[in-house]
Amino acid sequence: MPDPGRLCVAAGAAGIAQAALDLAVGHAVTRSAGDRVLGDHQLVRGMLADAALATESATHYVRSAAQEVEDRTPTAAVTAARAKLLASRAASSVTATASRLLGAEGQTENHPLARLASAARVHEVIEGPTEVLQDVVATALLRDPGTTGKGRRR
Repeated sequence: MPDPGRLCVAAGAAGIAQAALDLAVGHAVTRSAGDRVLGDHQLVRGMLADAALATESATHYVRSAAQEVEDRTPTAAVTAARAKLLASRAASSVTATASRLLGAEGQTENHPLARLASAARVHEVIEGPTEVLQDVVATALLRDPGTTGKGRRR
C-alpha cells in the first residue's frame, strides 16, 4: 500500500484550488471594470472556466486515487503520484489566476489568497516535487508501453 501522505497532500492541493476559485468567482461577480461587472468580460469568463476545469479535474482524480488506495490496487502508488502532480499544478494555476483577477487586493499579507498562494507553492514540493512525480508517472508508462500506465489498454 502506498504511503497515504502523497494522497493527503493531493487532497490539500485540490482544496487550495477550490478555495482560490471561490475567491476569484466571488470577486468577479462583485467587482466592476468600467461599466460592467468583471465577470461579464469574456477574458475573465475564460480564466474562470479554465480554473474551474483544473479544480474539478484535480478533485475527481484525487477521489479516484483515494479509492485505488483504499482498494489496494497494484497501481495505487502511481495513481497517488499522478493525483498529487495534477492537484498541486491545479493549486498553483488557480491561485495564479485568482491573483491576476484580484490584483493588488489579493497580494496583501493578510488576504486569504496570499496565504493560499503560499500554501500552493509548498504543496508543489512536499511529498515529491514535480520532477520526481513526473519520473514516477513516466516510469509506469514506459514499463508497459501498451497501457496508460494503470494497466488499461489504450
